[in-house]
Amino acid sequence: MEVDINQPTLAPIDVEFVVAEGLQEKTEAKRRPYVRLIRRWAQQQGSAELGEVVAGRLAVDGGVTEQTDLNKLLYMLHQKYREADKVELLVKLVREIDEIIKMNSNWTWAHVMRVMMDESILITNIANRFDLLICAMIPGRGNGTVRKSGDYELTKSKRTWRDWIENYADDLEEADNRAVCKEIFKLLQPLLS
Repeated sequence: MEVDINQPTLAPIDVEFVVAEGLQEKTEAKRRPYVRLIRRWAQQQGSAELGEVVAGRLAVDGGVTEQTDLNKLLYMLHQKYREADKVELLVKLVREIDEIIKMNSNWTWAHVMRVMMDESILITNIANRFDLLICAMIPGRGNGTVRKSGDYELTKSKRTWRDWIENYADDLEEADNRAVCKEIFKLLQPLLS
């Protein structure tokens, strides 16, 4: 097909337009082509994870997905971490943390929440809400599973994790918690930069 350069061309279709069109359909089957289109476009753009988040907004009530939940829960993050590229990176890092927690009994989600609070990623200090946010980022993770990982008293300390005792001889438990938080902070560093 030949393109006439004198003929006006259309701008690329905005993904939000595709979502809005898909939301007008009432059944999952009718929304499926929109979901596939968004996923394929996101993969082509190198943003597959973000594509899943956006496509998840097309879930029909009763078929809520982790991605739909994540979109609803982004208000728990500070504004600068709600941008698409930051959300995508955060999801990737949270999944890495999940793998470490599965293998390392020293790391807990309570430690992760503490670091995210102290580094101003997270604006909630409520374990139940944190649980929902993290579960929305990890496919197959059921609500309540994050909340049961660790002692959430860590999140109630008025001192930041950086102010906790570093010397194991002075306070073994606090020094150990500080060391774990420091490792989590290092892993989250790309997001904070």
